[in-house]
Order: sequence, then structure tokens, then C-alpha cells
Amino acid sequence: MALLRLVGALGVIIIASLACASGAAPAAISNPEADTTSGLVTVTLGEFSVKTDTSDVSAGKVTFAIKNAGAAKHELVVLQTTEAALPVDSQTQKAAEEATGVKHIGEFDGLDAGTTKALTLDLPAGTYQLICNYPGHYHAGMVATLVVH
Repeated sequence: MALLRLVGALGVIIIASLACASGAAPAAISNPEADTTSGLVTVTLGEFSVKTDTSDVSAGKVTFAIKNAGAAKHELVVLQTTEAALPVDSQTQKAAEEATGVKHIGEFDGLDAGTTKALTLDLPAGTYQLICNYPGHYHAGMVATLVVH
């Protein structure tokens, strides 16, 4: 158990060090419920893009280190889907998170500009879209695909 805590603490230090090396501020992931023993996907949100450091991960617990590098507030929504593109509601300008063939897995809402947070989810094998679903953001290009093996 002590080894597991040490490995988790080292994971947080490594994430913070990598963020500092890339000029990120603030560097630390600030939510304590993040699981630092899981697979790691670094996600950078901007105007208007979602970029990941990998396009595939192993099934199981995955921690998303989410950095808002943009000037506006964003969110990260994780959707499992077989669809290449999600339908967009013409009135709300949001992607249909509950459409046929789409399963809402989890999200981190309200990520202020310049902040970094973590979200840990248990992901079964499949294809996922990582999106910002604030009005107009998905349609403007805030989407990335992640394959879980």
C-alpha cells in the first residue's frame, strides 16, 4: 500500500514537472480525487480545439490531465460513440450527448482559462469523442477521438 501511495505521488510530481517544462501555469492538477495510478491522457483545450498527447490507451482507469490553454472557459465531455460526427441541436448549438449510439461517460465542466484539472474514468474498449459542449464549441472544432483497446 505504501508503494502504491509513493507511485501515485510520483505520478503527480511528473505531471506537474511536465506542465512546468511546457510553460503551463498553474502546473499542478488541483483536484484530489484524480487517480494517479491509472493510464494518463493529456488534453489541451483551446479556441477552438481539443488536442491529446495520444490517440489510444488501454481499457481500464484513465486519468485525463485537462489543461485549458484558451482564453475562454471550456469543459471536457467524454462520450463513447460509434458515430464519426455527433448531431448538433440547431437551437442550443450543442452536440447531442444522448443521441442513439452515444453514451455519456463523464465530464469536467467549468474549466477556467489557464487552469489544469484531472478527471479519472473507467473506460471499456471502444471509440470515444472528447468534446467541449458549450454552445457552438463542438461545431467549431472542439473534438478529439480516443480509441480504447
